[in-house]
Amino acid sequence: LYDQHLTSYPRTEARVITGEIAKTVAQRLAGLSVGSVALKTQAKADLRQRLPRVVNDAAVSKAGHYAIIPTGHTPPTNLAARDQAVYDLIGRRFLAALLPPGRDERSTVWTVAAAERFKTTGTVVADPGWRAALTPVANPDDGTGHDTEAEPESPIPPGLRSGDAVR
Repeated sequence: LYDQHLTSYPRTEARVITGEIAKTVAQRLAGLSVGSVALKTQAKADLRQRLPRVVNDAAVSKAGHYAIIPTGHTPPTNLAARDQAVYDLIGRRFLAALLPPGRDERSTVWTVAAAERFKTTGTVVADPGWRAALTPVANPDDGTGHDTEAEPESPIPPGLRSGDAVR
C-alpha cells in the first residue's frame, strides 16, 4: 500500500501524527474510501476538537515516523483482496481516531421472586461515536448521506415497568 501511495510509511510504532501532517488530515479524509459519508462529514466538522488527541511531535520524533495513515489517494478497483482488507483497517482506524467518544446507557433491574433478589444489568449503545467507523454497515451510503443502522434499543427491555409481577 505504501508503494502504491495509498498509505504512509509502514515501519513505525507511532500512533500519533505531527502538527505538519495534521494540516493534511481534511484532504486525507476526503480521499478516504472507507466509512460512510456521514461519518467522514462528522469527523471533518469536529476536526479542531479531535486533532489535539492525535498530534504529538515529540512522540513522532522518538518513533522516527508518524502513524500509518491513508494518503488521501483513492485505491484502484483492482486492489488485491488482502491489500483492500489492510487498507480498510488503516482507513477505519484513522477515521475512528477523529470521531467523538461513544456513549453507552446502562440499566439495572432488580427482580424479587420467591423472596430472592435477582440483579440484571444491561448496556445499550446510545451513541457509537468512534466505534461506528470500525463496524462496517450493510449499506453505508444510501444516497442520503446518513448511516443505515437500526434504531438503538431502549435501555430497559420493552414492556418492563417497575413493580411488574414476574414468574
